[in-house]
Formats: sequence, C-alpha cells, structure tokens
Amino acid sequence: MAYGDLGAVVDTLTYHGFRSLCNEVVHVVDDIFAVSFREGMDQNYVRTFSIDSLGQVSDAYIDSILHDVNVSSDNNRLAKLTDSLYAIATNNQLYQPKITTIEILPNGQITDTVLDTCAFDLVTGFPAKLQKCGPGMLAMTSVGWSEEQGWLHTIKVYPDGSIEPAIVDALQFETGSCYEPWLEEIHPGTWAIAYQREHIYGQVKTFSISAAGIIYPSQLDSLEFEPGGMMYPSMAKAHGDFVAIGYSMVPNGGKLSIVEIGQGGAITDTVIDSYLFDPGESGRINTYHIAAGYIGVAYTNAAAHGVLKTFFVDENGSLNDTTIDTLEYDTAESQYQHVVHVTGDVWAVTYFTTGPSGKVASFGLETPPEPRGPKDLMRGIYS
Repeated sequence: MAYGDLGAVVDTLTYHGFRSLCNEVVHVVDDIFAVSFREGMDQNYVRTFSIDSLGQVSDAYIDSILHDVNVSSDNNRLAKLTDSLYAIATNNQLYQPKITTIEILPNGQITDTVLDTCAFDLVTGFPAKLQKCGPGMLAMTSVGWSEEQGWLHTIKVYPDGSIEPAIVDALQFETGSCYEPWLEEIHPGTWAIAYQREHIYGQVKTFSISAAGIIYPSQLDSLEFEPGGMMYPSMAKAHGDFVAIGYSMVPNGGKLSIVEIGQGGAITDTVIDSYLFDPGESGRINTYHIAAGYIGVAYTNAAAHGVLKTFFVDENGSLNDTTIDTLEYDTAESQYQHVVHVTGDVWAVTYFTTGPSGKVASFGLETPPEPRGPKDLMRGIYS
C-alpha cells in the first residue's frame, strides 16, 4: 500500500440507539475516545469507548453522562483541555452559548456529575467550533441569533473545571450573514476561520489569539476562497503555510480549495488550487489532517452513503486534480461525520446512520510517519 491508501472498515460500535446529531469525537488517552452528541430532542450526552491498535472497538460504550436536557440546537461542540478535563459548548433555551465541563478518567469512566456549567447572558448565538487556545483557555466561534452574525469569543476554565463567568475577550468578525464558522490554529497563535457568507460565498479570515485568550483588535487578513455557492466548510492544515478547506458546493459537488496563510496571518491573494473531488451532492464535509501533505475528507454522497477520500498537497500547494483513494465506510445513510486518528495506520469515524443510531467505525489508512528530529533518528538506530 502507498501513503494515503484506505483499507477496509475494521470494526464498528453503535454507541447510541436513537437519533444522534453532531457526533464530535476526541482522543482521551491511550485507547480511550469520547464522543459528544445531541439526542434527537434536546438531550446532550458524552460517551466513551475504546479502540485498540488493531482497530478493534469495545463491544459497548464504557461510560456515559447526560449533561444537559435543555439544549436548543444541534451544535454541541467538544474540546479537550487536559487528559482528564473536557469542555462542551451548547445553547440554553434562551439561545445563549453555554459551556459545561466534565472529567474523564484514563479508563474511560466519566465523573457522575458535571464540574461546572455557565451560560453567557451578554451574548446569544449557536456555537460553531470550540478549540483549546492556551492553558485553560477556550476559543469559540458562534453565529449570533437572530442576526446570524459571526463572533469569536475566548473563555477561561480553571484546573478544577470551574468556568470564569465573564467572557475573556470577544470580536465580531462578520457583521452580515455567517454560517458554520470553522476555527483552526494554522501557526502558533495564528488562527483562521472559514465560513459561509451571505449569498453563500466562501470566506476565510485570520486572527491572532494569545495563550491568555486575548484577541488582536482586528482581523489580520481575509480572502473570498469560493465565489460560487457553498456550505459546511471545514479546514485542516496540509503542510507549511498551505491549508485545505473542504466544503459542499451548491447545488452539487464536494470541493477542496488550498489557501496559503503565513506565520503572521497574511493570506495569499488568490486560491492556490482547487479540486472538485465529487460532482454529485456532497453533504457536511469533514476535512482532516493525516500527515504532512496528506489530507482526508469524510462526507455524505448523493446516495446518502458515508464516504472517505484522501489527497496529497504537493510542495507548491497543488492537489493535481487527483484523489489517492476512496472508501465507502457505510452504505446506509451517514451524516454528521467526524474523523479521529487512533494510532499508526488505524483511524475512526463517528457519525449518525439509519436505525437511527450513533455509530463509530474504525478503518485502515496508510499513514506517513510525522517528521522526526536527528535525536529521534539516532535513537531508532542505536536503541
């Protein structure tokens, strides 16, 4: 097999037997993983399961916590602060962003009660992405309700899980319509937000966020990466300054665009390359980094099946209109996909499928080793 080649599905687990939305997954520690999802009505869960180095998934989920019964949107977001401390962003019924913290132990057991919860009554909006941006610090993008404006907030969480009730910093990055603003750290302290603008154009903007949660007073740079109709952007670093943005075209098509973002947040004035990897209907694309130069996407195709594709971004930022490999990981309906690396050549995808149910599937993906330094290379020779 060559780098980027996809193997078969290894194992699966249904971790929820009813409708599950969002299905964000993070690695906890060793072979333990956690998934956050919203049940069909208004209940929000986190559940843990294990996947070993061969891709075998535990026969049942390990533990579960029902941490919220009054969420108002599908957009539950999960972020890891430490190996044991996790934060979830939801909404209360007043459409105010809400952060909840929980503890997950190394064996996958979840502390029976939440550590803290805090709704921010000075703002309203639906959380779009939650990321750690410094020790005990969260960065969250949200879409304002009901004006649908784009916001970036930072929030402090203490080591015991208690949440600072005041927002650390805030910046309104879009005054018009804004949907699905995906947040990603591109270089240390330099962040990018890709989102759907009014009239469904694709926009990417860069910002500086310090480890203390201070947002630079204005955006660093901006680029319209898609002048046509698009939805559901997601973003991952390819290598160096090259960033891949995957999204659904309107009315049809799954597309990748490569943009170049420098250390200081400057964006090259034009898209470096783009590739329509699926000409049919392509829903909710999840773009993820595999290794230096290698990018993957998970999405729903026109038949509503779950699909994985892999790509290579060369030293010039070109995709060369080439897909390395394709795998249909579920031939039933698949939505709300999120991909996570397990170990070595083993990866996993969480998603909602018919049944209805929340499900995880492990699969093989020939993964290049990350670059190592001279000391690591010598240790490999002499140990």
